[in-house]
Amino acid sequence: MSGSLALPPGPRSFLSIREILALRRDVIGFLNHVKSYGDIACFRLGPQLCYYANHPDYFHDILLTHHQVLQKTWILRRAEDGFGKGILMSTGEAHKRQRKLLQPAFHKQRISRYMQTMIDVAERDSNSWEDGATVDMAREMQRTTISVAAQTLFGTDVADEAQEIGEALATAMDLFTQIKGPFAFFLSNIPIAPRNIRFERAKRRVHAIIHKLITQRRESGEERDDFLAMLLAAQHEDNHEGLSDEQIRDEAVSIFISGFETSTNTLSWAWYMLSKNPDVEEELHCELDTVLGGRLPTPEDLDKLTFTRKVIAEVLRHYPSVYVIPRRVTESCPLGEFTMPPGALVFVGIYTIQHDPRFYEEPQRFNPNRWTSEMSGKLPRFAFSAFGGGPHACLGEHFAWAETVLLLATLAQRWKARVPDGYEVKMNPLVNLRPLGGIPMKLTRR
Repeated sequence: MSGSLALPPGPRSFLSIREILALRRDVIGFLNHVKSYGDIACFRLGPQLCYYANHPDYFHDILLTHHQVLQKTWILRRAEDGFGKGILMSTGEAHKRQRKLLQPAFHKQRISRYMQTMIDVAERDSNSWEDGATVDMAREMQRTTISVAAQTLFGTDVADEAQEIGEALATAMDLFTQIKGPFAFFLSNIPIAPRNIRFERAKRRVHAIIHKLITQRRESGEERDDFLAMLLAAQHEDNHEGLSDEQIRDEAVSIFISGFETSTNTLSWAWYMLSKNPDVEEELHCELDTVLGGRLPTPEDLDKLTFTRKVIAEVLRHYPSVYVIPRRVTESCPLGEFTMPPGALVFVGIYTIQHDPRFYEEPQRFNPNRWTSEMSGKLPRFAFSAFGGGPHACLGEHFAWAETVLLLATLAQRWKARVPDGYEVKMNPLVNLRPLGGIPMKLTRR
């Protein structure tokens, strides 16, 4: 049955520039307001008609049932200018080909070989911390996850360049703050705009580092068992030719970004929530002491660290790195009892779904013990979607689970971390749900 041409309820009046600026300051607050109108709501950003879906069933419809007529938005196409045409930015048949090409790099058997590297990097960084020091935990976790991404995916350690890569990518991501502005489309196409100049510089820095890794590997002729080696050996299905340096670079950049951005945010929020919930921290330490007995974790311990995994699951529920998924309607498309016209935008509210009391008891409470097999079995499909869903679901989900659990276990076994009394970290919802201004924490050796 076709949907109605009527619009769903919602704050549909045109938002003023002042309201749009306020939206930028509190995106999550705005989304919570929109969801109060129902599971399907409607609003306008200037002349742009927008739909907001706040139910797992609509998540399924948007990202699976109707994905062929709901395409990635121009925001991601703008990101393609900076990060190339890797899997993060691709759509349609190109995405299918790239996903098939990259799938072997993320098989569980291969990930199991990466786990020891994850542990080794965490041990190195743990040994560099000083008792009583105050650090920005978000920056510390970025340094660690960048090194993991570099070693597991590219077979090299770029710890000395981690800060440069992180700053370059942070500058590039900052472009999306501008994209949320009322004149975003025009500003993003002015070459002399200061933000665009900084973005181009950041892009060149990132590309130069990745290009150097490719060149060094080609010249060495060394046979390695890593992601870069797989790309160098890959061939197109149609003509059996190898990938060009540009194609390898684009895929490498995509995987490098996705290899640390989500894990950085998840681990940063994990330390913050442990600081705010000492009872949870105590239970985590009890598991680590029982399972590990003072030794470093091994890959075989991953399945034994059940509470550590629950902590990560609860962090991902509270602070999903991808908190909303936008799509542009290319053809008239049903959404519940309504019909979305071509040109409309539709947003899937991952954050609001994962804080919905219909699916989670006391959703604002940080409670890892909610994640029982019984509770998980009762959850509607897509009520927990921290890694997206449909054809564009995160290819590295198993990698991310292994990484976050093992890194947290290795570090938290030896360290506690506390934010200053009364300090509250605010969310900074750009492309991903980052902590605003970092997370200052005092380290205490256990």
